[in-house]
Amino acid sequence: MIALTNKLSCILVIILLYWVFIFISINVFDFKVFRENLTEFFFASIMAILALLTGAVIINIMLNLTKISQSLAGQKETTAKIKSGKAKILALLFMLSFPFIFGLLYLGDVRTSHLKREYLLGSAQAIITENQEIIEKLGEYRYDSSYLQLVESSLSFLEKQDRNFRSLYLIVEDTVQGKNTFLSISSYNREKLSKKVSLVYACSKEEREYLERVFSGANADYRFSSHDGRYELYYPVKTKNRVIVLYFYDYQRYGKIGS
Repeated sequence: MIALTNKLSCILVIILLYWVFIFISINVFDFKVFRENLTEFFFASIMAILALLTGAVIINIMLNLTKISQSLAGQKETTAKIKSGKAKILALLFMLSFPFIFGLLYLGDVRTSHLKREYLLGSAQAIITENQEIIEKLGEYRYDSSYLQLVESSLSFLEKQDRNFRSLYLIVEDTVQGKNTFLSISSYNREKLSKKVSLVYACSKEEREYLERVFSGANADYRFSSHDGRYELYYPVKTKNRVIVLYFYDYQRYGKIGS
C-alpha cells in the first residue's frame, strides 16, 4: 500500500508537469493542435489529477509513511547505488521527454495547417468547377446595385455548398479617389448601394503586393495563410471578362485560453 501510494503520487506529479508544459507551449507558441472540446477535457483532467494527488497524500499521512520509511533505511549500500544509477537514467529520460513533446506539438500544428489548406483548396476547386456560370457572372464586374445584389446572392449560395469554410468574399480591382485599390464584397445583404470606400479591402503589405501581382497577370497562384486559428485562402480565377479573386475564410477555436 505504501509503495502503491508513493508510485501513484510520483506518476500524478509527472502527469501534472507534462500538462503544464503542454499548456504553456500551446499558448506561448500559438500551436493549433487541439480543438475546443479537448480544452474542456484538459481542465477537467487537471482537477482529477489534483484530486487524486491530494488523496494519495492523505493516504500516505494516514499510513504514517515517515516512520515506516525510517524502519526500512537499513538497506545495503550496493542496492542504494543501483537505485541511484536508475534514478539518473530516469531523470535524463524525463528531461529529454520535454523537447520530444514540444516537437510533437509543433508537428501537430504543421499538420493541422496543412490539412486545412488541402480542405480549402479542395473546396475552392470544387466550387469553381461546379459553378462555372456563377463564376462567369461574378467576372462581369461593374459597380452598381444589380451587380452587388448578384454577388451577394451568389456568394450566399456558394457558402452553403461546403462546410470547410465559414465565409466567402469576392475581391476585385477598382479605382477609389483616383487610386487603384481592391474591393471586397461579401454575402451580407445591403439595402442600398454603398460607397466604394466602404468596400475597400484592408490587408497587409504582403497581401496587397500579392493581389497587385494577381490582377496585373504576373501571378496566378493561390495564397494560403494561417494564424491565431484563422485560415485564409486567396484563389485567383480568370473569367472571360477579368481576373477575380475568391477569398475563403475559416476560423476554428483551439485548446487554449482566449481562443
